[in-house]
Amino acid sequence: MEPLLVLLAAVPLAGVAGWLARLGREDRRILKGWLLACRQWGVTDLEMGSVGWRVPPVTGRSGDSQVRLEWREPIRGPSGTTILIRNPSLVSLFLRREGSGTDLENRFAPQEIEVGDETFDALFFVRGPHLEVRAVLNTKTRRDIGALLGEAGLEIANGELRAHVAQSRYQSPDDPRLARVLSRMLVVAKRLRRPADVLARVARNAGTDRHAGVRLQNLRALVHERPDDPITRGALRRACDDRSDEVRVHAATLLGDDGRETLMDVAGAPDSQDEWAARAVTQLGRRVPPPLTKEWLERALRRRHVETARACLANLGSDGWPEGLDALAGVIAREQGGELATLAAQALGQSGLTGAERPLIEALTAGSPDLRVAAAEALGRVGSADAVSFLKEAEGRRAHEAAFRRAARQAIAEIHARTGAAAGQLSAAPTTAGTLSLVDGERGRLSLEPREPR
Repeated sequence: MEPLLVLLAAVPLAGVAGWLARLGREDRRILKGWLLACRQWGVTDLEMGSVGWRVPPVTGRSGDSQVRLEWREPIRGPSGTTILIRNPSLVSLFLRREGSGTDLENRFAPQEIEVGDETFDALFFVRGPHLEVRAVLNTKTRRDIGALLGEAGLEIANGELRAHVAQSRYQSPDDPRLARVLSRMLVVAKRLRRPADVLARVARNAGTDRHAGVRLQNLRALVHERPDDPITRGALRRACDDRSDEVRVHAATLLGDDGRETLMDVAGAPDSQDEWAARAVTQLGRRVPPPLTKEWLERALRRRHVETARACLANLGSDGWPEGLDALAGVIAREQGGELATLAAQALGQSGLTGAERPLIEALTAGSPDLRVAAAEALGRVGSADAVSFLKEAEGRRAHEAAFRRAARQAIAEIHARTGAAAGQLSAAPTTAGTLSLVDGERGRLSLEPREPR
């Protein structure tokens, strides 16, 4: 018996032989390949559409999903088999390959969902209800969708999966690609069904997905959509023990006071990543005792963790801790005008402590131009009238440094405004009892020989 007739024995159509007689040899080969794939993967209730000038479509069922195979010969692009799987239970997501069209959609439609898997996000444009989409796009589903893309053009929309397998009319009917694509589509269709426990599924993905970015995005979605739900709080607490510093810091930050211990662990652990240890230090802010911040700073300087050192410097400056002045001054001396020295000068200015004046005056003549600018700006915040002459002297020596000259003049103006002195007035110098200093003015100017810092 004709092999195709054997395959069509279960098809509920009369006169199959007559139908086949109207098909060309190549069309019969295509139809045979479809039926082989359907039989291999358990697609039942097969029916064949009407025969016209092309290969008749074949429809069937796999569980509660409808399956349809069609032959397409588009004007542009390759000919081949288009497989459609429809199921009303699928999450209402839209997924297609990234391209110029998706850029346009992002401008005029709701923005796409970033899953958090960099490879997947680069390949696919995704839209849909956030929690439901994140609930179903777990590691296995993304892997199978990515595998489909390697063998077929894929699009998911309105409860339907559509894939196009490029084929020739002269292709062997037992082409394994068709069967592989059909099997993967059936698996993906099952995984994309709308779950009954959406929130619990997202929380599980937040703890188990292989990609830290996906775990983090799931946590953020939970907090955004259901911030007060016990499932969300539980997911955040579990994430404080995540293997990723990034996830731990974000989860602890979202927990507020309940996440302080985790932030302390990340900030204080010697093996923490620099970026996330710095983020933890910043989030903790003034809740950390200044001596501990100083300890973290010293370790960060030894390990050249610049981000952490920067965060520690900012915290020491905002703490207004007198003992922290020595640490900040030490960084200026040790770094010799580098980025951290500049940051230390800025922190001295933020401290608001009068003891910051001396190391800042010394920095006016040392290190890099950036350090001198930072020192001048900081003196504008904490310097006394006694610092004016040093700023004027440094400005004269660095006449070619326009940025420093502007910073020095601005600092002098700020000191005048803050101390209440005006041009041509005498003011008591706060650093030396019974000493008078002259404030610079345009008319009747008097200048004193600049003094060395004490």
